[in-house]
Amino acid sequence: MRADAASAGFYTSSWGQHPHLQVLTIKELLDGKKIDMPQTRGVNITFKQAPKAKVTVGGPDQLSLLDEGE
Repeated sequence: MRADAASAGFYTSSWGQHPHLQVLTIKELLDGKKIDMPQTRGVNITFKQAPKAKVTVGGPDQLSLLDEGE
């Protein structure tokens, strides 16, 4: 099974080569072994992240859910 996975080839990224198919046993997963894959966090430098939206409560442009006449 591992020979079949190894024969699938490799993916080349900026961080090196990574196997297309990887076989991990339950024991390996419980021992903390991870899938060999390219880094995914903190690498997108193409777009600037938008600032968080600020939530305002009760302004002149919002409707009241309570009927003020009662």
